Amino acid sequence: MDTSKEVFSLRKAGQLSEAYRMAVRLNNVSAPDIWDMRALAWCLVDLVDLEISQDNYQNLHRYSQQLERIRVGKDEAGYDVLTPVEDAVLIARRRRALSLIDQVKASQREGSGGKIITYKDIYAKRKENINEAYQMALQAAAGSNPSEMELHALAWCLVDIIKRDFLSGTYQNLEAYSQQLQKIKVNAQRNDVLATQQAYALSMCEPSAPIIFQAQEHSKQENYAEAIRCYNKLFPNIPQKYHTSFGWDLYRHSKQLHMQGQHTVLQIKRYLQQYLTLDIEKPSKLHSAILWLAKEIAKGGNLDLGAFLPLWGLNFFRQEDFERSVANDGRQFPALAEDAIQRACKATVKSKKKENMQRIFPVLENIIDQYPDNIWLVYYKAKFLLDLDRSIEAQKYCRAVCKNKLNEFWAWELLGDTYSNDQQSALACYSKALLCPAEESLTIKLRRKAAQLLAELGHYSQAKFEITVHQNLSQNKQMQEMEFLTSQEWFHKATLPSSNKDFYMAHADMAEELLLADVPWVDAAAGETFTVPGKDGKPNRLRRRIYIPTGSFPLEESCPEKFFPYPNLPPGSPISVKGEGRQDKPYQILSITQRETGMPWDIFSMHVGVISFVNKEKYVYHILIKRGIETFFHFNQIDERVNEGDFVMARIAQFHDKQGKKYRIVSAEKTTQQPTSEIYKIFSFDVVSISGEIGFTDSNIFIPPNIIRANHLEDGDIVSGSAMLNYNKKKSEWSWKAISIKAT
Repeated sequence: MDTSKEVFSLRKAGQLSEAYRMAVRLNNVSAPDIWDMRALAWCLVDLVDLEISQDNYQNLHRYSQQLERIRVGKDEAGYDVLTPVEDAVLIARRRRALSLIDQVKASQREGSGGKIITYKDIYAKRKENINEAYQMALQAAAGSNPSEMELHALAWCLVDIIKRDFLSGTYQNLEAYSQQLQKIKVNAQRNDVLATQQAYALSMCEPSAPIIFQAQEHSKQENYAEAIRCYNKLFPNIPQKYHTSFGWDLYRHSKQLHMQGQHTVLQIKRYLQQYLTLDIEKPSKLHSAILWLAKEIAKGGNLDLGAFLPLWGLNFFRQEDFERSVANDGRQFPALAEDAIQRACKATVKSKKKENMQRIFPVLENIIDQYPDNIWLVYYKAKFLLDLDRSIEAQKYCRAVCKNKLNEFWAWELLGDTYSNDQQSALACYSKALLCPAEESLTIKLRRKAAQLLAELGHYSQAKFEITVHQNLSQNKQMQEMEFLTSQEWFHKATLPSSNKDFYMAHADMAEELLLADVPWVDAAAGETFTVPGKDGKPNRLRRRIYIPTGSFPLEESCPEKFFPYPNLPPGSPISVKGEGRQDKPYQILSITQRETGMPWDIFSMHVGVISFVNKEKYVYHILIKRGIETFFHFNQIDERVNEGDFVMARIAQFHDKQGKKYRIVSAEKTTQQPTSEIYKIFSFDVVSISGEIGFTDSNIFIPPNIIRANHLEDGDIVSGSAMLNYNKKKSEWSWKAISIKAT
């Protein structure tokens, strides 16, 4: 029995004639099956291809009629379908076959003997002679119903010719070729390569294309200046699709100019202004690169980043722009967004432009939480709030700045500025500021504020002193700002003191109270002074250790010795401190006072440890307190000499360095009190196994060679003794080691 499956099998086996005859029989019914119709259609398109390739046209008319009778329709995109089952490949082949038959009929009418051109012929000729291939493609596509393959062949010829003429500088025919190529519809989903090449060729036909091509060639050779000159011939009418390429050339040439020096700044700024007019993808790598360049120019004071950043776009940062970089030595560098916003804030504060402040302020608020260790972002938020007349809100952030910059005059000055409606509080903060070490030339503005406030409060002598200092430091313009005060009657009557220091000291305590009112006092202990060696020719620095209770072991912090208010206070003395934890440091000391009650070292507990070894060359002992807590201390930290295995009672503090948490012996004394069983134990009647110079007991206690030799131990001896916990670095494990032993 004939079936469509058998037809396909015969066709596949190369028995096309037999397959065709079987398909005809299957379709000679009133309502043939769709698969029977498909089988016949496949046979017909194969037969058409075969006979045309052999220049045998006698059966084409019959084949054409049969193909036309096969039921067809249109899908949503307008393509032929075999209903109810779609087959895009068969649809295309059917259309092509009918087109070829039409070409044969046309050739016969013209008396050319029916010889037609196929798409295969066109592609073959395209490799040899593009002009002839193009003429053949025009002829093949001229029929009433050209196939998609013939149209694509023509498109490829047009693409080749356009590229050739464009690269050779022959532009006169490009418009005509462009019109022909535009008429050919290419489905990008089915033929993305041709669609891409079609778009590329059409771009070459645009009036601006020759200039764009020159610019791109200059850019490839890294001649960005010439590339920019080419683009500027079209500016501002550069086609949008070339804006990004132009933008990269502007950036790369600007970077080159930046490396050359200051004399190129004006040109770079013109390029940056030009870039901002372009339609560039945002966010993008290019857009971030432009901001980096602007930031670098701003470093030299040659660009107002506060004005530039809003134009660049405050919402166009990439995720990568918020990531800090870390050098091989561990040094951390600010993220692009962090650095740019900080510099923009600095420029805006300097310019006093409230419009820019209001634009940048939301971005500043959002980024502060991302970089809690960046106190300068907090500082600029405080400055913005002050300049925007929101002084009460500013106080919170000014306090945070002061706590991090306790010895900086400008931090206390900033806090004082927030008390515009509280003169006594403002005076306290300015007094504290003027007691801080600083170059006098930097304090001119502060002294002017202080002089005016002192005069308003009736402290005329102190006001006169500040005015006098201000006059000695100021230039003519700055002196003019004080004329109102110097013209007052009180100024001429007031006595000029030699210094305001005592006055300020009497008022500065209130500033600390304002700063630390919500911070509780904590019992602490004074430590010893120590020296920090100076680097790069700088002098050594003297610091004072301070111990703060935190769990089992007090925390060791320090402050400059000159800021410790009791220079003669011996180590261990009871004190109280105010402080806060920080991200980059566990605890920040803000204020210190002496405790009236308490005993020396009263915040410390005593811990019993065991001496694990003695380094006589370095004069240090190693002590084990508990698993994971061990450290060294010097011979001179204990009154009597101790040996390995001796017990020591010690005060221990913890501290932090780059390697993490560590421990330090504050004081130590020999004791008979035994350590905890965690690190020390007694063992009895253990059998010894000796191999070479080392041994182990049957309870897996290691016996060092020196103990074996000292006790003349032999394999199988029964021993008793004491052992301590020991860390084996080679095995990275804890185990027990005998420290004393005797034979039983």
